[in-house]
Amino acid sequence: QMRATEEAIQRAARQRQLNTMLSQYIGAISVKIQSRWRMPAGMDNQDVSCIVYVEQAIGGYIQKVDVRKCQGGNQQLQKSVEEAVWKSDPLPSPPDDELFQRELKITFEPK
Repeated sequence: QMRATEEAIQRAARQRQLNTMLSQYIGAISVKIQSRWRMPAGMDNQDVSCIVYVEQAIGGYIQKVDVRKCQGGNQQLQKSVEEAVWKSDPLPSPPDDELFQRELKITFEPK
């Protein structure tokens, strides 16, 4: 009984650690994409927000980029975000191999 409880506690701690690392990992990817992004002319990034789906291979090599649901912009915005993602190839590596995901969903909100 004691042993099972200890294992459950360790599993929960590991999960918390992974969750923290996952948000840092997604954060690092977002920062890299933002650093490669150029705002289209005539736009202000007051309320810009896009959902971006990225398919990657091991090593962070981008295979597919799908920019969906952009708010506060138009086709040009969508295209600029897509270009920024491609320019971020390869994406940063996860801090733990367990965190690698072939498909990532990133909310792009330039600060």
